[in-house]
Amino acid sequence: MKYGYCTGFSTDPHFKLGLDLLPMIHILGFDYVEFPLMNFQNMDMKEFDSIVEKVRENKLSCPVACNFFPGSVRLVGKDLNKGLIAAYLDEILPKLDKIGIRKIILGSGPARTFGPDQTRDEAFGQFCDVIKTVILPRTKKYGILVCIEPFEKTYCNLIISVTEGLELVKVVDDEGLDLMVDLYHMLSNGEPLEELTQCFEHIKHVHIAGPDRRVPEDSDTYIFKALGILGKLGYDGTVSFETELPKSEEHMKHIFSRARESIGG
Repeated sequence: MKYGYCTGFSTDPHFKLGLDLLPMIHILGFDYVEFPLMNFQNMDMKEFDSIVEKVRENKLSCPVACNFFPGSVRLVGKDLNKGLIAAYLDEILPKLDKIGIRKIILGSGPARTFGPDQTRDEAFGQFCDVIKTVILPRTKKYGILVCIEPFEKTYCNLIISVTEGLELVKVVDDEGLDLMVDLYHMLSNGEPLEELTQCFEHIKHVHIAGPDRRVPEDSDTYIFKALGILGKLGYDGTVSFETELPKSEEHMKHIFSRARESIGG
């Protein structure tokens, strides 16, 4: 099992790289950092190389990235432009081998939110088509697995439960796409933990956060029960905390330890 820390919700404003957080992430005992990928857009290689070096200096790796697309690169809707999506991917993906990214989390709520001029089925079909014809041919070229992130209902209106995420994976039906689960989103939606069992064979990444994106407390039993279920099912993939800054180093270390004990790895 490998454990990481997502920087995006710990920066001000949110979703910046958060390079200043790397020493904290190392001190807290995490194996890797999970960056918001869209920050690499329009970044020259000299600057990118300096980020790679900072990750190494802090004895971390970077196998996973989140926040795949900015809201300006639409994945559904009348403004969808496959050429723009392709250009974004062709600019950003060649950098990633240097830093070791092998999984990208496809959340990007604003980019995949459909408007009143579309039905859910129309947007779903459009999203599947973009994934199959534009995204996966490029990510697979670089040996990268894309993991769809089901969101809570207030974040977007497409793929808003773990079961909908599984539906997308099955419809696309490609080895280059699988599922991740964010326990914050599941908790916010009130999703039954039984969904983890139903979707387990496709779960390749996990995000942890408590209500309001804070570091969980001992009282957040939903989170620890979910981790326990994943552990009993044999999960052995990557797990990242995607939270606001911890209130203290001691609290983060305690919750990190409890999370590892719950999942058993």
